[in-house]
Amino acid sequence: MLRLQELREEKNISQKELAQAIQTSPTNIYRWENNINEPTSSFLIKLCDFLECSADYLLCRSDDFGAVTVHRTDLAVDALERELLEHFRKLDVTGKNKVIGYAYALAH
Repeated sequence: MLRLQELREEKNISQKELAQAIQTSPTNIYRWENNINEPTSSFLIKLCDFLECSADYLLCRSDDFGAVTVHRTDLAVDALERELLEHFRKLDVTGKNKVIGYAYALAH
């Protein structure tokens, strides 16, 4: 579960907030992030749904996010947006802030 902490931090949520969102305890999130325990299949599904990634991506079996969609059902993520998201997720916080600033500047 090496990507769990990374994906959680990208969403700027705490272990407690993630635990509440998927109806488990913060202790379980801690244990999963630190490879002490592994989530059951039902929690794996909840994690993937909440983090908007495939199980293979979350489990580090693939670098492909899988089917990624935004929360609005009328806007599917196209191939270019998915490629941008894949590169964006590999950046550190400084790089992510630069990309956001650049995108904002281009859009305005």
